[in-house]
Amino acid sequence: MTRRIVLALLALTAAVLVAAVLPLAFNAAAHERDAFVNDAAATARSLAVLEEERLGDHTASPALSAALLSAAREHDELLVLDKQGNVVVSQGVPRDAWKQLVSEAEERGDPTTELTKDRVIAVQTVWDDGKDGGTPIGTVVLERPTGALNQNIDDLWLYLAL
Repeated sequence: MTRRIVLALLALTAAVLVAAVLPLAFNAAAHERDAFVNDAAATARSLAVLEEERLGDHTASPALSAALLSAAREHDELLVLDKQGNVVVSQGVPRDAWKQLVSEAEERGDPTTELTKDRVIAVQTVWDDGKDGGTPIGTVVLERPTGALNQNIDDLWLYLAL
């Protein structure tokens, strides 16, 4: 009799924990993904502002190039394209998915992002005079691996399982 009561209490406790922890874990993982994508998009926006100086004024400054490449993390893939689609600055080689995202960004006039299992790609239009809705003079493509994000989410699940 006591064994059944103890087992019933353990089962009830486990059910309550699972019912409370699973939604929390899913929300936390979604928040981690959103924060990671937003960080990549914010970095692409910052790089577009930096690049507006070069593309708008048609001046090549080594200090500006160094600042641009250092703003992107060393493991990020970065492309800066002029309005004709020619590569102006590159660090690594993003995968081909960026071409479709650049087309979408040009059509909508808005930045675009895409999150896959192993990468996030952020595309930001470079506007003349730094104003949205002005004349587009280039595009920034930033690709960031999601290894750290995936590890954080795996660690969260492990922590909650334990």
